[in-house]
Amino acid sequence: MLQERLRSRSPVGQCIVVGDNRPYVAALITPDPEALAHRLAVRGLPSDTPMSEIVRDPRIRADVQKARR
Repeated sequence: MLQERLRSRSPVGQCIVVGDNRPYVAALITPDPEALAHRLAVRGLPSDTPMSEIVRDPRIRADVQKARR
C-alpha cells in the first residue's frame, strides 16, 4: 500500500493518502521528529527552526519529494 511505502522512507513519519474515485492522489505527510532533526542539522539549520520555515525550505521539500520514489 502506498501509505506504508511512504512511511518507510525518511523523513516521513506519518501520512494519509486519499484518492479513491478521484482523478488525482493527495497525501498529508508529517515528518518523523528524529529524521527531521537530522535533516536540519545536515542543512545547517537550527533545531528550533519554526515549521512554517521548514515547509518552505526547498532542500527539506526535496527530501520529502524523494520519499515518494
